[in-house]
Amino acid sequence: MTLLEKMQYEHDPSLLSPATKLALEQEIQRLKSEGIRMNPGTLTQKTLASKEAQKVLKKRGIAVVREKRPYFTNNDHPGEWPMLVPKKIVKLDTRQNAPAGRGHTIL
Repeated sequence: MTLLEKMQYEHDPSLLSPATKLALEQEIQRLKSEGIRMNPGTLTQKTLASKEAQKVLKKRGIAVVREKRPYFTNNDHPGEWPMLVPKKIVKLDTRQNAPAGRGHTIL
C-alpha cells in the first residue's frame, strides 16, 4: 500500500480503490489458509491498554505487560517511562522428560 492509501484507509476504508480492496482480501485469505497470523503491527499505548485488544492478543499468545523504558530529557538527564509492551507467552511444556527450566513465563 502506498502512504496515501494508508492515510485514506485510516480516514475512511471505503476510499480505497477496488483493486487495493481486492488485494487486501486475497492476502488475508492467503494468510488464513496457510495458518499465518497477521502481525499486529505497532500498537499504540491506548490500544494496548484496552481490554478488547488485550483479549485478542492473549488468544494469539501475547500478554501485555508494563515495563519501564529508559529515556533522556532535553538536559541529558536519564529517566524511566512506564509503558505497556506486548510480550510473547511461553506455554508450559507438559511432555514427560521435558528439559528443566521450561515453565509458563513471559519472555
